[in-house]
Amino acid sequence: VSPKRISNPNNTGDSRNCRAGVQLNDSGAALGYYVSEDGYPGWMPQKWTWIPRELPGGRASFIHVFEPVEDGQTRGANVFYSVMEQMKMLDTLQNTQLQSAIVKA
Repeated sequence: VSPKRISNPNNTGDSRNCRAGVQLNDSGAALGYYVSEDGYPGWMPQKWTWIPRELPGGRASFIHVFEPVEDGQTRGANVFYSVMEQMKMLDTLQNTQLQSAIVKA
């Protein structure tokens, strides 16, 4: 399932028991996931299906793998986030070098 399809029903904001499409119990453990029928929000009215984390017999029905970085994190961080931060710093460095070259000229 594409991560774009996991979201709160009707695109509502996060709450104590539902964050980023993950329904949580009072201890913060995942109970299930809301999966939208369409992966492109805003194109048409969406329908969400709730998929429990485990079937009644205890067998997993939805496997959610990610490396939590912070307390309470329910979804994985974008793998490109650190690269985006470095790109922003590179742009600043290039501007500084350009200004330095202009001053020296």
